[in-house]
Amino acid sequence: MKEGFLREHSRSVIAFTWLVDLLAVIVAFFASGLVLGLVSRNVSSMHWEALSVGVLLAAAYFPASAFYRTRRGESLLLELRLVFFAVSAVFVSMALVNALSEGNGHFDRNWFLLWWFFSFSALCFYRIAGRALLRSLRSSGFNRRFVIVVGEPGMVDPVKLSLEEAQWAGFEVLRVFEGKVQDVWPDVQAFLDRNHVDQVWLTVPLRSEYHLRKYAERLGRYVVDVRYVPDTAGMVLLGRSVSFIAGMPVLNLSEAPIDGFNRFLKEVEDRVLALLFLLILAPLMIIIAVGVKVSSPGPILYRQERLGVGSTPIRMFKFRSMPVDAESSSGPVWNKKGEVRATPFGHFLRSTSLDELPQLFNVLFGDMSIVGPRPERPVFVKQFKEEIPGYMQKHRVKAGITGWAQINGWRGDTDLNKRIEHDLYYIQHWSLLFDFKIILLTITRGLIHKNAG
Repeated sequence: MKEGFLREHSRSVIAFTWLVDLLAVIVAFFASGLVLGLVSRNVSSMHWEALSVGVLLAAAYFPASAFYRTRRGESLLLELRLVFFAVSAVFVSMALVNALSEGNGHFDRNWFLLWWFFSFSALCFYRIAGRALLRSLRSSGFNRRFVIVVGEPGMVDPVKLSLEEAQWAGFEVLRVFEGKVQDVWPDVQAFLDRNHVDQVWLTVPLRSEYHLRKYAERLGRYVVDVRYVPDTAGMVLLGRSVSFIAGMPVLNLSEAPIDGFNRFLKEVEDRVLALLFLLILAPLMIIIAVGVKVSSPGPILYRQERLGVGSTPIRMFKFRSMPVDAESSSGPVWNKKGEVRATPFGHFLRSTSLDELPQLFNVLFGDMSIVGPRPERPVFVKQFKEEIPGYMQKHRVKAGITGWAQINGWRGDTDLNKRIEHDLYYIQHWSLLFDFKIILLTITRGLIHKNAG
């Protein structure tokens, strides 16, 4: 319970931190004027313009600075350095805007410099205070991340000891697997199948690069972060990013994508677009609902269990396209090309993808995204994760109504390897513009496709 509370509310914490940052910039503006004795006099329109531009720039620059992503166990100095560059970028940009514009007033230079100093100091102060609070909570058992350590004899003990001593970082070592990685792998796999694990820490000699790549790929079947603790010579292996966590240099072999403030932005995008699409498409959805009801007996909506982000079950909504007893005798069946089990009206809905429209409610409720990998039924996930490399990595983000794979034709009874390849490309290259591109392509060419249905 207590280890999951902050995790469950992470988006709210990120949004709150962003708003506090903007508020700090505003407060610093008035505080600097108060110190210089300028607030008591009339503030020129130039000052108000500078405040407006500064807040807008901060709203854009701060998320881009990457200091909203989780930095569990990482150096405070690194975070404060990011704050320094982000705040400085805002004020340098303001100075450039002022120099290039035809301003009709004079902005006091001392006020400007003091505003920068107060903004930087305020952002640093409550980040230091926030870290102190998080350290206290994590030392008390809140907001933990569950870890297993896998490595060769003589290498795992220092890693385990460092993680256990750094209680402030909130890592809990569930188990240590010591031995040749190829020998302990069956036990690691069995443990991951039975237990919730957030991160797997690998520690093997660099001469084992081949095995490291191999087992990093195998761990791709699980929704876990994979970190590598190298020996002292290994800072360039695989071209991956390096972090210092709990006092140890680690290479990030896989990390959670669309994290931090980006996740918050995607949540806002999803809720706004879902509401907009529901308002626009409401008349069409009513017509479809009537068509489903009169075309065959049974409910209008079909609720099916799928696996969403983190492999957690979700109840996905669709307009019912098949008779109510279509799978009563066969059980879950993979849809084959040319096979028609749908009603005539249901076949039309499937071929036009209109049966997917109720999933806008899933998006509104927070279970799905507008854009993302398509969710699959648990029975098929269990099968595919053993057959398709990297299949489980799609569950690191919310499932989507449409996606990069779908608009490129990889849907229905098509090559699953190609589908996952496109899903992983989307995850690795996500941006708001990429989402809007996929939505536009879905409208123009993705609704009706030969592989739909």
